[in-house]
Amino acid sequence: VDTAQVYGPFTNEEVVGEALAPVRGRVAIATKFGFGFDADGKPTGALDSRPAYIRETVEGSLRRLRVDAIDLLYQHRVDPAV
Repeated sequence: VDTAQVYGPFTNEEVVGEALAPVRGRVAIATKFGFGFDADGKPTGALDSRPAYIRETVEGSLRRLRVDAIDLLYQHRVDPAV
């Protein structure tokens, strides 16, 4: 099942996490990172693939998806600055 932080934003990961909790061992979850968000959680349109940001943003995805590990994590857009 594919989702991304930017869908909603964040809401879709929460919905996917809740829906898949009963069948977690039978599905693979993929999510994407790479967009920046402001303090209110609104997308800024900026790209951010710095390692520190990836670590920070993955923590949020793990919490929203209700998992200890993400099966497939990939970059939503190439960040030319990284």
